[in-house]
Amino acid sequence: MIVSELMRCAQNLIVVSPDTTLDLIMYRYDKINIDSRLTYVLDPERKLLGIITIFDILNRFLAPEVIAAFKDKGAEALQDFMEVLRKRLARQRGVKAQEIMRTEFQTVRPDALLAAASALILEKQVTAVPVLDASGQLVGEITWRIILRFLAHNLV
Repeated sequence: MIVSELMRCAQNLIVVSPDTTLDLIMYRYDKINIDSRLTYVLDPERKLLGIITIFDILNRFLAPEVIAAFKDKGAEALQDFMEVLRKRLARQRGVKAQEIMRTEFQTVRPDALLAAASALILEKQVTAVPVLDASGQLVGEITWRIILRFLAHNLV
């Protein structure tokens, strides 16, 4: 099996420009029904510049001091917790994708064997790997979940 036969296609991914702000990225996660946990930062030619993971986003809001302040609280602290998160979002509203994206990442080609993508995911302990064509354009992603579904369907 090759990656292109299983990958999630680029039109089903969250794709932004380097100037897209964090609040717009958050809006897309809220309003768009997409399973991907990555945000792909592309240049105008659709070449991959960087990746923003859900962990990168969560770490901006759920900093260690926020977690420490609320981890032992119950439901009575929910309003206070939400207020802290709203304030953190307000302070970061203008942060751009290019400021928080990761620029070091592994990729695979659409014609790579599923084994190559699986090896990358396991070796690097990532949830997904972007799939780039020969010109470096993003064409999709392959995830551990896609691979697991394939294995479950074909081996069980």
